[in-house]
Amino acid sequence: KVIQLAKDWLNFDCKQDAVLQVEQINHRYALALRSRSIKEFKYLFKWLQTMDSNIREQESIRQNWILRNFQCSCLLGKWDQVKAFGLELEKVEPESLAANGQQQAPLHPLHLFEYIALKLPNQSANFTQVYYNVDNYIKRFDPMLFPPLKFTEWQIKNCTTQITFGFSTNPKRNQELNQQVTKAKENGNKPTPVPSTSRFMFVYGCLVQFPCFWVQLPASNTKMQPVVLTGPWNDSEMELTASYIRRVPQQKNGKIEKDDKRGALIRVVRSDLRLKLDRDLPFNPNEGDKDDIKENDVSSPKSKKGKGKGDNGWNWNGEFEHEEGLLECYESDLNDFLFRRNPEWKVNALKFTCRTWNCHMVISTPD
Repeated sequence: KVIQLAKDWLNFDCKQDAVLQVEQINHRYALALRSRSIKEFKYLFKWLQTMDSNIREQESIRQNWILRNFQCSCLLGKWDQVKAFGLELEKVEPESLAANGQQQAPLHPLHLFEYIALKLPNQSANFTQVYYNVDNYIKRFDPMLFPPLKFTEWQIKNCTTQITFGFSTNPKRNQELNQQVTKAKENGNKPTPVPSTSRFMFVYGCLVQFPCFWVQLPASNTKMQPVVLTGPWNDSEMELTASYIRRVPQQKNGKIEKDDKRGALIRVVRSDLRLKLDRDLPFNPNEGDKDDIKENDVSSPKSKKGKGKGDNGWNWNGEFEHEEGLLECYESDLNDFLFRRNPEWKVNALKFTCRTWNCHMVISTPD
């Protein structure tokens, strides 16, 4: 009733006031997000599409109209619209991110999505990562095969990993990786403790978001945080990805090469991660590691009740890939989205390392 009351209140005529029109667009999106309802996002997307073209093309309204269409398309798995609105979103003016009352450097919406998802993976999806990989989704994740979309959480009850491949252009590092692979083959799969920060996957419509505890990023000078993987899912598979670029500090006495248009020549480390899982049979705790299941299910009284076969979770099997390389680029490239989504970046890497793990998870999905 509260959601419907808010929808009725927002359904006022403000065609003559551009400021109110922008507020109406943003509040309708906030309402759909608060409701955690796919039905509301479908309604919002339809409403955005039916807006008067003379109104939505006004300069002061167009940016928000594109932004909300892009987000709705990501959540609903409308890949062609994701690509189209993403290309338009690249052209919009960056917004400013306020922190502690201080105005920071302008942050483009596509960078802002990444920042918020990294800090609050349980509240906002990384729409930017969806845009970077949308060509792959068009080929592999047909919206016709999507299960009923929803907003929910899936508990990760168990996890095992085994490194199966490693390579580095650095001979010493390459030797270390080969030794790890050989040792892993001898020891077999090993249980991977699932920390509290990575105990859940967060579902946003057709997207799944997972704070991945295998890889950590600096959250501050003294604290690390999991990398956040995002991507689509259906009843049989999911593919989650992440891509991060961090600047390498310049040597104090090093010579800085500059270009008048592109800025200083700098070095960055790029990390690309991909978790590809296929759903297998329902998990039976009698056949698995009982101790591990008990440890992870302490806070879930519902799991102790007698339920259906799939209520203990499902087995998901696949691979986790981590590619990392050192690149030279210009400062302006950091804000170039063509540079950011280029899958062939490794060809020009000064140094390159890649690793692959076999991965098995027990996830309480589909629910």
